[in-house]
Amino acid sequence: MYYAREPGKINHMRYDTLAQMLTLGNIRAGNKMIVMETCSGLVLGAMMERMGGFGSIIQLYPGDGPVRAATACFGFPKSFLSGLYE
Repeated sequence: MYYAREPGKINHMRYDTLAQMLTLGNIRAGNKMIVMETCSGLVLGAMMERMGGFGSIIQLYPGDGPVRAATACFGFPKSFLSGLYE
């Protein structure tokens, strides 16, 4: 839904582009990953969904704090957030 609501905030990234990034990045459960993105947390949320709460992700961000507006739209349980680090 975030695609239709706020295309400018996710840099007009297409569905297939995101899918290809996840595939070529070998995102899967149990990985330890680092992500740096400026798409309001869309790539981060997609990575978390693909990993299914298993593994860990370090989020790097420019500025004062992380932007996770799109990640909040996924509705992840608390267990998914335990493997997320800043």
